[in-house]
Amino acid sequence: NTLYGMLIIGPAVGRASLREEDLAIFRILATQAAITIENNRYIEKTRRLIKQVTEAETREKYVKELEEKNRTLQQLYRDLQEAQTQLIQSEKMASLGQLVAGIAHELNNPISYVYANMKELQNYIAAITQLLKVLKEESSREDFERRLKQTITELHRKYDLDFIQQDIQSLIQESIVGSQRVKNVVQNLRNFSRLDEAEFKAVDLHEGLESTLLLLNNEIKNRITVHKDYGKLPRVHCHPGHINQVFMNLLHNATQAIEGKGNIWITTRKLNGDVIIEIRDDGRGIPREHLNKIFDPFFTTKPVGSGTGLGLSISYNIIKEHGGTIEVESEVGKGTTFRIKLPERPKNSLEKEKEK
Repeated sequence: NTLYGMLIIGPAVGRASLREEDLAIFRILATQAAITIENNRYIEKTRRLIKQVTEAETREKYVKELEEKNRTLQQLYRDLQEAQTQLIQSEKMASLGQLVAGIAHELNNPISYVYANMKELQNYIAAITQLLKVLKEESSREDFERRLKQTITELHRKYDLDFIQQDIQSLIQESIVGSQRVKNVVQNLRNFSRLDEAEFKAVDLHEGLESTLLLLNNEIKNRITVHKDYGKLPRVHCHPGHINQVFMNLLHNATQAIEGKGNIWITTRKLNGDVIIEIRDDGRGIPREHLNKIFDPFFTTKPVGSGTGLGLSISYNIIKEHGGTIEVESEVGKGTTFRIKLPERPKNSLEKEKEK
């Protein structure tokens, strides 16, 4: 347009110096140049428009891809959570299986001799019943004395009445002792699980330690000496079943770390408003390079198939939820010490009380 205006609307001097034919050519050239310039402008605008549309389509495509990937990641996260939940449940079931095996062994002995005693008592009662029957049915007969002597002689020969008289008291006493042992195991299991206590309660941690030790008696007896140094502790507000699970994990690990005979030391004390529980063993110890990993989920130094690696991770989270800490010190060949610090009254228990 500028070139065209220069040629067409320019000064008269410019037009006068050119022939009409030249001017006509310049007009044509100017018009074509102007058209070319306008075309280029339109082409550039079109390119920008196409680019914008393309970018919009690309953005939309990317958005869809991102949304799809986000959905996939969310599903993978849900799958991971489900898998982790299943593994945690598997760890709990593995612990429960070991616990049940020990309890079964502890219950087997007293139940076995209670059962055997009941069988003997059944025979003794049969003898006594036969004697009482003779006394009742034959007492009116003339030959009662003869019949009684005959029956007593037969019972002596078959059962040894003198032995029955002596042994029956022993059987009853043994059965009472065995039943008491069974009752104690069941009570300890109840105290350990604290299934009826789903909320934070003030509990005696020494009771939880004792219940755990009794349930692990099959792993400990005749092999491990337990040294107890219990201090005077206040009742601690906690979820007793969860804290007992921590005790079970740590003590069971200690028994497994000891090859052959060994020792476990349990020390408790109060320090600056906190309760300290130390569980130490003289087992094989943990290599230094593993110490910063033992609380990680799924980390284990046990052989494949021997553990999920969640026991210590679960314990760590339980203590953390109670506002406490758990630390470990270990030296290969000398043993391991776990130190638990719990507040007497965790903040979350106080908050729940305020909510009520």
